[in-house]
Amino acid sequence: MTIIHKPAATVGQIVKDLELIVSKNPDVLLDYSNVDATDMFVEGVKLRKDIALLEITSKEERAATAEDLLAMFRMMDESVEVVLQDSWELLNFVPDSDGRIIRYDEEDGYCLFALDTDVRLVTTQQIEAEVKKIDEEGLLDYKVVPVLSYENGLRAHHVNCLRDHYGKLCLGYIDDLEKDSITVGELLEGFPICAEFMVYINGKYYTVDVGEKGMFFTHKKGEKRYLCLNLGEVVFNPMEDLLM
Repeated sequence: MTIIHKPAATVGQIVKDLELIVSKNPDVLLDYSNVDATDMFVEGVKLRKDIALLEITSKEERAATAEDLLAMFRMMDESVEVVLQDSWELLNFVPDSDGRIIRYDEEDGYCLFALDTDVRLVTTQQIEAEVKKIDEEGLLDYKVVPVLSYENGLRAHHVNCLRDHYGKLCLGYIDDLEKDSITVGELLEGFPICAEFMVYINGKYYTVDVGEKGMFFTHKKGEKRYLCLNLGEVVFNPMEDLLM
């Protein structure tokens, strides 16, 4: 699990927030509506690769109280970072002006917290900024080619479109689309101002590698020019999700 956006929440801050909430209403639940307008509830917390994941449920009877959650978090190191896991997504919290992650509305008697984007996904803004750093004549006409690293080299994949999947902008391939490989220019033209970005290859959704290799490298083969996009890990595999 590669985290590219630093989580805003830590165990230490959440413990402080929950201690204040429990002093006022120990039985209050942490609930919110997700992007599908479904009421969800926090039911617990688990550690995964040194990051704490708040798990959610749609069943209110399984929800944990603020007091329950405080007990769970007190067993963890206060420096551990925290995100909320909504299905396959790992969402960042948005602290308020006082640095609080979870707030309590005494008048209406419920908890408030704000969520941001997935901590593992790049944005279209980041990609556009990296592309603009490449100083090569005719770059906008280069074909975009996602590549995966293997022990014996690289495997390139054909892509010809941008589509919205699961609320993310996805680069992928459609068999019945009468269109050649997407160019750098077409890629940038299809970008909204800012959106989370994934690459859809063979039924799986990949993030973009922003590590030592960087997001891109250019490749020339005869008269053909390519902008190769380094793929990272699989962030979502719908088939695995169906089998769980």
